[in-house]
Amino acid sequence: MIRILNKLYRKVIKQHILKVENLWFNRNYPKKVEKLLNRQDVVEWRETEERKTNIIVSLTTLPKRIDTVYLIIECIMVQTLKPDKIILCLVKSEYPDNFIIPESLSNLEGKRFEILWVNENLKPHNKYFYTMNIYPESIVITVDDDCFVKRKLVEELYNASKRFPGCVVCTRAHKLRFSKDGVLLPYMQWEYETLICNRPGLEYLATGVGGVLYPPRILPECAFDKTRIKELCLCQDDIWLKAMEILKNVNVVVVKAWKSYVIGIYGVEDEVNLMNQNVQGGRNDYSIKAVFDAYNIWKLIKNRVDN
Repeated sequence: MIRILNKLYRKVIKQHILKVENLWFNRNYPKKVEKLLNRQDVVEWRETEERKTNIIVSLTTLPKRIDTVYLIIECIMVQTLKPDKIILCLVKSEYPDNFIIPESLSNLEGKRFEILWVNENLKPHNKYFYTMNIYPESIVITVDDDCFVKRKLVEELYNASKRFPGCVVCTRAHKLRFSKDGVLLPYMQWEYETLICNRPGLEYLATGVGGVLYPPRILPECAFDKTRIKELCLCQDDIWLKAMEILKNVNVVVVKAWKSYVIGIYGVEDEVNLMNQNVQGGRNDYSIKAVFDAYNIWKLIKNRVDN
């Protein structure tokens, strides 16, 4: 009965809530953020807590979203717990030689926010790969470029990381599911957006939507093998990272931060979305098999995950 009610909520009630929330956020939240940016205490990035480990928020974007990604940067700049740095990774080959950064972005550049230009395009992996390599001793929080970031996201992810040291922390995850024989079921049969919170486990796949926190050096060295990423899992960064976490026996913990779902920017979230191709198109299952085969993960996941 609980599963039936949950399914009804997701398909009917939640959709209506999302429409109202999306409308309100897209009309009002950017205005609120703009007002906060003009406050002196926000401009000076005053902190109430001293941290031994830096926090970096990292993201990437595409040319089609270059005019709206500033909205995400501004949301990060007004966090209740401010990161030490914000990095936006852009691929040189995707922009013409005479390209000029939009003023909405260039006006934000400074000590705290920088644009990192890279030569090699690793697609969605760009949002974590280069930042983690440059700042291996920092906490890295990845966010998407098409969804608003509410003010307490960094604070709540960081606080959760202190409660669950050594874990990847996220606000949205799917739970891997297995058959009675212990065989991993197809991606579409996993527990979508699990409701299980504050319980670290290897069976959760953190999704980039909603923000994901990675402690320093949490991933094995093979996670940064560009050749293997391109061969096995170029368009599915979530799956690649899940495989790497299994290899290093790193648990994922879900915390319900500001919401159990995120608010997309109108006209952006569906524009270049990989979800339909990866999920409905079956590419996720293809990539899971490729990566799990290459690193012999089937045996590891069967032995370590409590079904």
